[in-house]
Amino acid sequence: LMVYKDFSLFITLFALIVSVFSCANEADKVSSLGTVISYTPSFSSATLIPVASSTLTPTLVPTETPISIPTSTPTLVPTETPISISTPTPTLVPTETPISIPTLTPTATYTSTSLSYTTFASRDNGVVFRVPNNWDRKSTAGAFKLSWSGAELVVSDKDISDQNFESYAENLVKEAFYVLTSFNYDTANGMITATGLRGDEPGELVLIENALGKVTIFFFYIRNLGQLAYYENMFQGIKDSIHIDHELVRTSPTQTPTHTPTPTPIPTSTPNLAYTHVNGDQIPVKTIAGTDSCDDRFSETAFCIELLVYEGVNEDHVQKAVDGLQAIVGRYPVSEAELTVDWPEFRLGRGTQSYLGYIIWDPVSSSRELILNDHCQFRWVIDTDSEKSACKFFAERALAGTLAGDANLRPAEFHSNGYLITSSSETYEEEIERPAAHPSSHFNDPRRTSSHEYFHAYQTAHSVQIFAEDESRSVVNKTGPNWLLEGSADYAALRVAVLEGWMYWIPQMREKMSDIQVDLAKYPDKSIEDCATPEQRDTDPLAYSLCYDLGMWAVAYAISISSQQAVMFDYWDDLIAYGYEESFARNIGVDLVEFYMLFEEFRKKSLDEKLDVISNQINE
Repeated sequence: LMVYKDFSLFITLFALIVSVFSCANEADKVSSLGTVISYTPSFSSATLIPVASSTLTPTLVPTETPISIPTSTPTLVPTETPISISTPTPTLVPTETPISIPTLTPTATYTSTSLSYTTFASRDNGVVFRVPNNWDRKSTAGAFKLSWSGAELVVSDKDISDQNFESYAENLVKEAFYVLTSFNYDTANGMITATGLRGDEPGELVLIENALGKVTIFFFYIRNLGQLAYYENMFQGIKDSIHIDHELVRTSPTQTPTHTPTPTPIPTSTPNLAYTHVNGDQIPVKTIAGTDSCDDRFSETAFCIELLVYEGVNEDHVQKAVDGLQAIVGRYPVSEAELTVDWPEFRLGRGTQSYLGYIIWDPVSSSRELILNDHCQFRWVIDTDSEKSACKFFAERALAGTLAGDANLRPAEFHSNGYLITSSSETYEEEIERPAAHPSSHFNDPRRTSSHEYFHAYQTAHSVQIFAEDESRSVVNKTGPNWLLEGSADYAALRVAVLEGWMYWIPQMREKMSDIQVDLAKYPDKSIEDCATPEQRDTDPLAYSLCYDLGMWAVAYAISISSQQAVMFDYWDDLIAYGYEESFARNIGVDLVEFYMLFEEFRKKSLDEKLDVISNQINE
């Protein structure tokens, strides 16, 4: 990590060697860090301290080759009674056990007409810091935590005993971040700061040597990327307020501390993100590739679809993508009303998130710089350096995920104007087989791939106005269990391929079930419940069989006990009003728990019996 201290090398964006599974297992790192490092101060109620606005110097996101950080778990060390240190300069005191957890109390009170703040100070270790008092939850169980709707702050103490402060910080950073983007040691203030990514979530670590020679750790991470700039600025203000007051440790615990720090700039409201978004039909003119208007070949849907084709991609590649899109857009269209959002990022406070860009690039011949430039004309459109860097990072990762022939979709979000499908020329190298060919030869038909990714856009268009309280990859997505998302996308792609005459329904479903039975033969207890969350999809070695193949069969079974209309249309239409669980129960007729039991009973039937149940639904 010496390269980070010297600032001679910055982390670069993901190279082509980054696998599509790069985000797996990252969602639990911060919670592990917060609970293993023991810190349970007791806080008395406090009134709040106002502070003016501040500006964060962005440090987020690598540029080309990310660094993979190994995973480990910090060891919890028993604690003992705190020791008072009179020397103003903190020094590390080797002890057999760490000293006890300090108690923080508010030191002063201020109020503001727009926002309030609380300053906490510890008489045990001299740590003082200030936070805006707009948190949603506060917890002191295991570690002191403040939670906002899209971010969390975890504060903890650690007695590092005979470890070097800097070495300890370096090891902790490795545990905390999958990708490290900065590391800085401010020797004058005894503070180390580091920024990085754990999966999709940016975070920042601050470590400071406190008045007892221990280390106080502040871990701030952001779950809601749509408010990235706001939370970055907020933590910049918290970070700027952190300091050590040695007088707190030397005074009697019954005395009221007299130190009142000068208020530190913290934003008083969400930064003005207005007018970064435009209606989808205004985006094509912004990109270099593609055309200057929506592609009228796909006018059956309200999506403004633009094909962004780059050097090295031939006409055959493009036609396969077009065929897949034309087969599905009319059968699963979205309306302008479904794509209309009431967001302040649009000039009138309302607009249509209707743009759907479709990238087809060639890993050998296409200009990556041109692709990134086009990508960032509408993705991560907030005009700051950190958002631009974040855009390029996620664009690089999307490209890397297509090298083996896969494709992926990024939905519209607060920070991104429009949807984006990314695919490479490898996706379209697969030959088109005649309908009567062996069923498995149709599995990678590129037309099915483009239909599958379009259906993901269809799904997310019905949930773009839903704001999830927890966007962790370890919880079920706001649109529903992962097996339902992938299974219905595979189902829709196969259905339109059958209706177009490209392949046959029963042979395809028979072959898929045969593959499932082979893949899961040694795992009879595995079910679609094991693919409910994104984390399960990304980490289970049987994920493809569970999420995609068995997921598609589960969707077919759900249709058999309800209807095509209920599963493929009404469920998605009802997401905003009812949420995924109630929408499922209303439209399929049973809740998810009962459905899982019914589907497991269905799986016990013979293959011919299962096929008989779903045989006639394709033409509904």
